[in-house]
Amino acid sequence: MMASCTNTKHFRYFQDLSDTTQMHTLSLHPSMPVKVQVNDQVQVIISSVSPEASQFFNLMTSVKVSGAEGTTSQTSFQNVYSVEANGKVTLPVLGDKMVEGLTTEEFRNQLLLELKEYLKDPIVSVRIVNFKVTIIGQVGRPQVLNVDGDRINVLQALGMAGDMSVYGNRTNVKVMRTVKDSMKVGFLDFTQSKMVESPFFHLQQNDLVYVEPIKSTSLKSETFVFWVPIILSLVTTIALLFWRFSRN
Repeated sequence: MMASCTNTKHFRYFQDLSDTTQMHTLSLHPSMPVKVQVNDQVQVIISSVSPEASQFFNLMTSVKVSGAEGTTSQTSFQNVYSVEANGKVTLPVLGDKMVEGLTTEEFRNQLLLELKEYLKDPIVSVRIVNFKVTIIGQVGRPQVLNVDGDRINVLQALGMAGDMSVYGNRTNVKVMRTVKDSMKVGFLDFTQSKMVESPFFHLQQNDLVYVEPIKSTSLKSETFVFWVPIILSLVTTIALLFWRFSRN
């Protein structure tokens, strides 16, 4: 009875949305295109109507394969480039290219223009392959999340990390974002639907999400609520066992 009287509203997201309304429409903050940063891993695949000509613009590696006929060498395309501290990547034939601060689409268009001098109908694919965000604090599974693609919002990230625990402060979740030599910190209140309008709702690569613990007084209250049903169950079980054996 004591546990059932506890107000569970504290744990709810979007508390300002009415339960009696069948549908709500929320205005999301526009998802900003991801820009390449130093230490990113960028995959660049170049092709054209002439595979023989295209191979010179791709990063090739030789791999030794052992088989029934002995050891042979096979050539494969690596095509993953590290963005150096100077913001550049080094591509075969094309040389050093400044990519820091560009979106993958901007870099792709830049390469297409340059490749038209060498290839007929070139095709270029560019994507960031090490997009990751870090989730720490009062969540089910603190971890570094490797994101497939370059789009994820904070709700999706928390879901992948096991959601906030009952001890997580839902009114003050911090998103820390490194921008060159500085760090921006955004604060999200998950109890209010307006948080989807924040520029920190959509995460960017290398963002860190920190769910801080609730205040100690609240923590004691929630701990009490957690243990009360368990203690009462044990006491009830012991009382029933004592009553049964005392009758015998």
